Amino acid sequence: MSTPLTTAPAAPTILDFRLTFLWVETILDMISGATDLAEPFTFLNKSNRYRKVFEEVLAGKSKTSPEAPWQKRKKQFFWKYYLAGPALDSVSGRQAWEHLVPLRTKLPFAVKDWEHGRVTIEGFYYPHGLALAVTLRVVSALTLDQTVKLAYAIRDGDEKFSIQQDRLQTVKTLESLADDALTWMRDSLGKGVKPGTRRDVFSIFTVVKAVPMILFEPGGEVHRAFQAVTEWSSAPETASLRPILEVQVPVKGSDAPGTMLLAHRRGRAVWFPGLFSKNKPKKPSLSCYHRNLVFACMQVDSLGGLVRGMLRLLEDTPLAKVNSTLKTCALNTIDRLDELYMGDRDRTYRSASVAKQIYQNELKELNRLRRLMRPGQKDLLPLAEAVAQASPPPKG
Repeated sequence: MSTPLTTAPAAPTILDFRLTFLWVETILDMISGATDLAEPFTFLNKSNRYRKVFEEVLAGKSKTSPEAPWQKRKKQFFWKYYLAGPALDSVSGRQAWEHLVPLRTKLPFAVKDWEHGRVTIEGFYYPHGLALAVTLRVVSALTLDQTVKLAYAIRDGDEKFSIQQDRLQTVKTLESLADDALTWMRDSLGKGVKPGTRRDVFSIFTVVKAVPMILFEPGGEVHRAFQAVTEWSSAPETASLRPILEVQVPVKGSDAPGTMLLAHRRGRAVWFPGLFSKNKPKKPSLSCYHRNLVFACMQVDSLGGLVRGMLRLLEDTPLAKVNSTLKTCALNTIDRLDELYMGDRDRTYRSASVAKQIYQNELKELNRLRRLMRPGQKDLLPLAEAVAQASPPPKG
């Protein structure tokens, strides 16, 4: 049974929330063969070896330590639908290669005894670079204002973390932890691998449990808080609130009044009162929804990084002279982003959030690369026009 609906203004208490920060670093030298990779990672730039290693990972026969990104969770919905729906334990190496699926790695970093909750650190190796996800789960009774202040303290470095690395104990900020983790991952690839191009951090904030059942209202307290934890402005208390039509993302099955998935170019925030106020929420839970959103945002950000890297490369290198493996991966990237943007449910994961992320971050560059690599192909339309064309005509 859910908490009774609150009609008068009330102050929500946040009992459980997730906050994930994503960093993506594009290193085209990995896949172009311009740098030598250490032996455990030489499969990343060879199609046939990648396919073999991926299938060995799924079968539990890999001699190295990477894992599939879904970590034995065979019903992880983002990857299932992104890969066009097969059972995840039967994904082929060819499918994984063509969809640029990363492999997850264990990192020698652990946050110990964080007073506010639990911190999970995950690294992902792509054929064309790296990704790092740091997820903070806070289970505590906090006001909305306290929640925003804690989120800012984490992001801005006022909150410190006790880090266990091997047998050493150090204290770090979120950003210094990310720097160390990405450096460790890059060094593991081989000492000759140079730093790539790192994208601005992407954040995903989800309220998993809160009371009472307060609906999202334009201009209200939740609106201001959510704008703060997606835009991360220096003065969130006085910032002008953006119009709802500009920031809202339509969400399938959550169209009830008061539901909000709020989007900024580099952030998302989830407020689903019909789910977070239930005493016994049905599965998939909001924690699963958060996980899907994290993977979707990470995959789009990584593919977008490859698009931008290819455009930089083509400023000085004729397309005919580009390494064939890199060229193939760039074409696969175009196909994957096209499918995600158009929302073809028979081919990929369908999400208005994903389409908006591509539109906000990648569309201009994606169209430029499509013109260079697929001459004669029409540009992808701006989001509103694409949605209008994809929608069925009204009946009657």
